[in-house]
Amino acid sequence: MFEAKGTTVFVDRIKLLLNLEVKAVALCYSQATNCEEQEMMDNKRRGILRELQQVADSKDAAFRLPRETVRFLKENFDYYDWVGIYNLAGDELVLGAFLGEPSPHNRIKLDSGICGLAATRKETIIVDDVNTDP
Repeated sequence: MFEAKGTTVFVDRIKLLLNLEVKAVALCYSQATNCEEQEMMDNKRRGILRELQQVADSKDAAFRLPRETVRFLKENFDYYDWVGIYNLAGDELVLGAFLGEPSPHNRIKLDSGICGLAATRKETIIVDDVNTDP
């Protein structure tokens, strides 16, 4: 059964992710961008959030929201070559919805890697390249 509270938390986390995305893009283009580009990015972010909120309000949100979130991020931010969501199951993360090349990491122990560390700490960890980070 779908729980509105869980979906609200998920939507709030997606909002945080998109806000971080906007800030990262703003930093990248801070010297070359103009107000028009920033406004376009803000409009894109608001549009994605509106669409995700509609999915979150639907009867089958628990099923659709992870898949739609992955799709919206992959389709709207072209520099992502992989977007996925891991679900916590006991002491490991289990790969759920994703788009991109199949991951060799279908299950990640909480005491392993950046994803395991982030889940254990319950905080976002940003690295330049997950393939080169120890």
